[in-house]
Amino acid sequence: MASYPHEFINCPGIPHRGIVCTNRIPPVLICSGRNEPYHRDLRFNACDECGHFKWLDPELWAAAERRKSQGPAYGAPPDLPPNNPPSPNFTLDPALAYPPSQYLPPPPSQLPALPPSQLYPPPPPPSQPRIPSSSASLARPVPSQSSRKGQRLQVHQPSPSKLDSPSLPPDDPTALSRPPPIFSYQDQPPAAVPSTQPKVYKTSMSTEFAKQYNANHEAHAQRKAAEQLRREQEKQYEHQIRVYFWTKDGDEPQSAREQGIATWPKLNLINHPKLLQKLALTDGNEIDIYDFDSGCFSREDIDHVLEVPRSKTLLMRHVGVRDCPQLDDFINKHRPAAPSTAGTRRAPISNKRRPSTDICPSSLKASKLSHHSGPLPRSTSPPSTPPSLLPSSPGALVVIVTSSIDPCVFPDAPLPLPPTQTQSTQSPPDPDTLWESGQVLNNGVGTWPDNIYARDMAAAFRMVIPKSELSVSDRFKTVFQTSHFPKGAWYQQVRAWKGSEQGERDAAALLPRTSAGLWTAWRAKSTGWASVSEQKRR
Repeated sequence: MASYPHEFINCPGIPHRGIVCTNRIPPVLICSGRNEPYHRDLRFNACDECGHFKWLDPELWAAAERRKSQGPAYGAPPDLPPNNPPSPNFTLDPALAYPPSQYLPPPPSQLPALPPSQLYPPPPPPSQPRIPSSSASLARPVPSQSSRKGQRLQVHQPSPSKLDSPSLPPDDPTALSRPPPIFSYQDQPPAAVPSTQPKVYKTSMSTEFAKQYNANHEAHAQRKAAEQLRREQEKQYEHQIRVYFWTKDGDEPQSAREQGIATWPKLNLINHPKLLQKLALTDGNEIDIYDFDSGCFSREDIDHVLEVPRSKTLLMRHVGVRDCPQLDDFINKHRPAAPSTAGTRRAPISNKRRPSTDICPSSLKASKLSHHSGPLPRSTSPPSTPPSLLPSSPGALVVIVTSSIDPCVFPDAPLPLPPTQTQSTQSPPDPDTLWESGQVLNNGVGTWPDNIYARDMAAAFRMVIPKSELSVSDRFKTVFQTSHFPKGAWYQQVRAWKGSEQGERDAAALLPRTSAGLWTAWRAKSTGWASVSEQKRR
């Protein structure tokens, strides 16, 4: 619909239940005839708020309704397409389908005349125009005003002779029962190729211009090849690793370099036979690989996937080699730089005594010692020496075995021994087996780390320091089987461990579980703890 560019007027709709519509509407709207072609060009006004609708020319609307009721035979057909044209993808009744065209007889050479169209009357045959007589014109009645308006409406309608006649049916009768295809499936004749060759205008290139063109083309190819080679060499340089390998005690390390590692930053030595040949290693050998984070050597197989350190340097040695010249120099040179602490203020040191990191109170520890079964004497006070030392009496092993359970939950009655074993036949367990489950020996008695052995502390550094999804606090609690994380004390031990020489760290990992093998005893003699103590005194 369309509207005249006039000002809006108040809605003239009838009030509904005493409510007057305050909407402003266009004064005149023109019907486009989209829904009803017979109403085309009729004027009306309407309101969307109250539903008001009114034809402004009732006589013209009545004439259009009469033409609509009389049908196309008496009135002019609409000159607009229907609102919803039929879709070509409609489904036909299977009973109306024709057989395929290949089973039908060939069409006749001359088609019969088409029957008259059933939709519209045929146009009248051409004839001479009939001149009305004067008597007939005098007897013709004078049309009224309404009939004159109807005649004006009929003038705008096209005559039946101006309508497009339906197209002729195709040669295939079955095509009438199928929608027209979107794409043509018939073989199209090949496009005509011009017989004459296209005109090519060319001229001979001058010698100087050809020489310059060839030189530029060759220079461009050389630059492109050099850039490609530079990228490949840059990738090989970035993905390289340097290996230092100690084969015997006291010998200088062997050095080898491997570039262009395709699996960067992961590395498996078995996939690099040239590197293994330089180091005289074969599949099945075991070596010790140094971990810069924990400061320890770990025994690994040759066929082992590892992550290349940030320093792109591997320190390896044969299993059993301890005297490695220049090992500490290589460690200090290729150790990853610690994060900078510039701009941070150091927390003030308090003179207050550090709270105890014991898991259980003294009363519970005393009751635990008094209820254990074995030849140990009953005592109401904690022992002066760490009770986690391995004694010669096999009966005291019950304390070590049960310390892995929560020490705060201890039974009131003595723990009975298994019926199938006796104290004389019971063998002491090896605490090193706890390392396989990610834990170390910790009896929970005393202040941490006074009750920890040096070999267990070395194993704990390998478990806690490497990065993982868990935080350092969670890893510490899991490894030492405790519920408290002494953050300050832990990082002091880490600085003392990393500040010591590698020979001292190797010796700590081999100390026995005796009073001389305690972590505090080894720490007092290490060079790393001396530097930590000196920093504390500043």
